[in-house]
Formats: sequence, C-alpha cells, structure tokens
Amino acid sequence: MDIESKLNQRCVYWEKTGIDKFGQPIFTEPVEVWCRWEDKTELFITLQGEQEPCRAMVYIEIDTQPDGMLWLGEIEDLPETIPDVRTFAHSIKRADKIPDMQAEEYLRIAYL
Repeated sequence: MDIESKLNQRCVYWEKTGIDKFGQPIFTEPVEVWCRWEDKTELFITLQGEQEPCRAMVYIEIDTQPDGMLWLGEIEDLPETIPDVRTFAHSIKRADKIPDMQAEEYLRIAYL
C-alpha cells in the first residue's frame, strides 16, 4: 500500500509541548508536511469513550498528538506575526496510527 503517494496537499503542524506559567499552551515551531485534508463531519470515539463530532479528518505523513494544531496550507503562507496559533489553526482531538499488513507503512489520521 503506497499511502504517501495519496498525500497531495500541504499542511502545517504545531505539537503541544506543555503549558506556560499563565496556563497557556506552548507549541513547537511549525512543521510543513504532506497530507490529505478532508473537510467532513464524522463521529469518532474519544479517549474517554464518548462520541464526538470532528470537522475534518487529515491523513498525514507524520505522527501527531492530541492537542497539537493543524492548518491547511504552507508555512510561507502563514501570517508574518503569528498572534496565537489557536486563532486560525484547528486543534487535534484524536490521532490514530494504523499499520499495513507488513507493519512497514502506517496510515496516520488526525481528527479535528
């Protein structure tokens, strides 16, 4: 299965690394990666076992973490001064990593 050949869009990912002294999240520098972004409403099961809707499913080439942020586009298109990534990017509610039959490639899905 050639998953990466199906990823023909670019998105930007910020990983959440912690919380500052004011209770605000701290994110890494943005990373541009290949993805397939599907804007559609789907129900998924949260880590707490509850059903919740997501607004988009993003098939992505890297591992992502819940509470990280994704934005459809390229780094060069980001605003010059980024006020707060949470004002324009989408929060990841759940991240799945599914191996192929040989466990050589993985399908990674971020639910927004």
